[in-house]
Amino acid sequence: MDTETTYAQLIEDLARRLGADAPGLGHETIMEFEHEELVARVFLHPNAPAVILEAEVCDVDLQAEPAVQAMGLRFLHELNEAARFSHGVVACISAQGQLLASSNLPLVSTDTDTLMGALDHFLDVSSDLRKLWNNASWSSIQRPDSMALLNATRA
Repeated sequence: MDTETTYAQLIEDLARRLGADAPGLGHETIMEFEHEELVARVFLHPNAPAVILEAEVCDVDLQAEPAVQAMGLRFLHELNEAARFSHGVVACISAQGQLLASSNLPLVSTDTDTLMGALDHFLDVSSDLRKLWNNASWSSIQRPDSMALLNATRA
């Protein structure tokens, strides 16, 4: 089965599992929904046979003082460093000023149960990221302890 057909079947099964009646979804379908205060998306990777999980976590103040922005970026890099050893969810800031979380799953080894489990875990990690980011005291931030970050980012 080709990538587009596999994804279309997977996203249709996911929609049914989530309670939506969505027959005929295709490979261009982007499933978008709200979860707590996140906007989450599931879509086909544009260049590889993979499913992308993405969440808009929160707004980032792109007009903040440069020193504050630098602290936020450093914090983000520290979180990503810790994440690579635990859950693999990557965070970045979009050009539109959104803190985004993303993860991907190889399509060849992803069935609906795997996707549901990964999505549940991804949403937990994204919610934790939102709390960490919003609770950071940008005026007094210091280099976070990597082990504390690792433990804080595990779901």
